[in-house]
Amino acid sequence: MKTTRKNLVKTFVFTGLLLMGVTGCEKDDDNGKGDTLKDIDGNVYETVVIGDLEWMTENLRTRNYADGSPIHTGLDPIAWGGIQAGAYTVYPHDGYDGSVKPPDPVEGINSAAEMVAAYGKLYNWFAVNDERGLCPAGWRVPTAQEWENFVNNDIGGRHQGGRALKSARTAFGPDGETSGTATDDHPRWRYHPLEMYGLDSYGFSALPAGNRSAVHPPVWSDYEFYSLYDNAGEWSIFWSSDESSIHHAKSYAMSYNYAGVNYRTGSSKRNGYSIRCVRNK
Repeated sequence: MKTTRKNLVKTFVFTGLLLMGVTGCEKDDDNGKGDTLKDIDGNVYETVVIGDLEWMTENLRTRNYADGSPIHTGLDPIAWGGIQAGAYTVYPHDGYDGSVKPPDPVEGINSAAEMVAAYGKLYNWFAVNDERGLCPAGWRVPTAQEWENFVNNDIGGRHQGGRALKSARTAFGPDGETSGTATDDHPRWRYHPLEMYGLDSYGFSALPAGNRSAVHPPVWSDYEFYSLYDNAGEWSIFWSSDESSIHHAKSYAMSYNYAGVNYRTGSSKRNGYSIRCVRNK
C-alpha cells in the first residue's frame, strides 16, 4: 500500500511539472512568461501572464489596423489636435515637431526607427475605439475594469504598483548616481534620487514613451486644439478601451518620480498614449 501511495505522488509531481512546461507558467501562482505575439505588420512582441490575463511586455508598434487598413499618421501639431479619427505618431527623437514648444531631444536615439524600436508608437483613443481593431486577432486593448483588477488584485495595489510594473532600466544620475539597473542604453527611465525606480516584479516592463497631448492653443489662434509632445523618459501612459465622457477616456500612468499607478478619467481622446494588448490566458 505504501508503494502505491509513493507511485501516486510521483505521478502527480511528474504530471504537474509536465503541465507547467506545456503552459509556460514559471511560478506557483501561474504568473510567468507567455508566448510571442505578432501584429499585422509582422512586429513580434514578448508577453507575460499576470493573474488572469496575458499582457504584451512591449508597447504597440503597428502602423495598420488588424484588418490591414492604414492608421492616419504624419499629422502636424494642428492636424493632430483637430482629428477625430484614429491616428498614431512617433515621438520626435530630435526634438523637432513643428510646434511652438518643441520637446527636448531624446539623447541616445538617432532616428525615428530607433525610437519606435525602444518605446513603440503613440495612439489617440479614436484608434483604440476603431472597430477595425488595433490588436491582433484574439487580443484587445484592456478595459478600465481589467486595468483595475490588474493593479489592485494582481500586483498588490495602486500605491506601489508603479514600481512593480516599471522596467528597472534607469539612466545614470547627473553625477553618475545609479538606481535600479543603470544603463546608458534605451529604453530607460530618467534617474530619480529617491526609491522610485522600477522593480519590474512581474515582467511587465512599463516603458516611458512619453505622450502627445492635445491642448487649447493661444487665444489669437483660429483653431480649436493644438498638440505638444512631452515626458519621454519620464512618463508611461496607457489607454484603456473605456471612455469617461464624450471628449475623454480612461488611462493609467506611471512616472519616474512616483511609486504608484495613476488612474485618469479625464484624458482627452485626442492625446497620444501607449498601448498594451491583452487576452485571457
